[in-house]
Amino acid sequence: MRFIIGASVAKAAAEGAALIAEWSREAIAEHGRFVVALTGGESPKPLYEALRARRDIEWRRWEVFFGDERAVSAQDPRSNLLAAEELLLNRVALNPDRVHPMYALGMDIEQAALDYDAALRASAGDPPVLDLVLLGVGRDGHTLSLPPYCGAISERERMVMALVDPEMDPPVDRITFTPPVVTAARRVLVIAHGRAKAPAMKAALDDRDDRLKVPAQLIRDATGEVTVLMDEELAKSLGRGG
Repeated sequence: MRFIIGASVAKAAAEGAALIAEWSREAIAEHGRFVVALTGGESPKPLYEALRARRDIEWRRWEVFFGDERAVSAQDPRSNLLAAEELLLNRVALNPDRVHPMYALGMDIEQAALDYDAALRASAGDPPVLDLVLLGVGRDGHTLSLPPYCGAISERERMVMALVDPEMDPPVDRITFTPPVVTAARRVLVIAHGRAKAPAMKAALDDRDDRLKVPAQLIRDATGEVTVLMDEELAKSLGRGG
């Protein structure tokens, strides 16, 4: 596991975007495309802004999935798709056929999870191996839409699951990747910033193993390269900054 620390959130995001551009080039040279799963919440927003400013990314070679989604309209402010579209996807030259939303309003979420599982396997292999999975970490230690003590944390066969009324904020039904997708990814980028995230990040990185209590600890099981991107304020709170 390696740590990339920026002097500010914006500088950390710029460094993260440079890394992703490099990883994208490598994947495209190797197998013709870059298969990435985006994340929601506040943490990736500066990174998305930094990514869209780059001029060295072959966007049309990207295959875009989502690690989790809320069961809301694509125009709902709580939608992960909407945030990604506004900050990145609608502002770069992606092939729209290669962007795979998890949910559309009115879908049965159990069926949506099954369909997404099938699409993921069809695109990235069975079991799927993505080039990059982006992850945030919530203040309660969750990642993806896997809250503490969620049964999906122990799932090993299904790659995507529906969660009805999970104990999360906002309190809406969810669709989420399960841990095996993260475990098998070629690279995982964990994004966090600000001292408020220090307790959750300490629990994810340093505390005794307890995946049920701290789902973000699943990054410890990754077989690929794990990079943690953070600003200096958070790094110092964790004893990892200057």
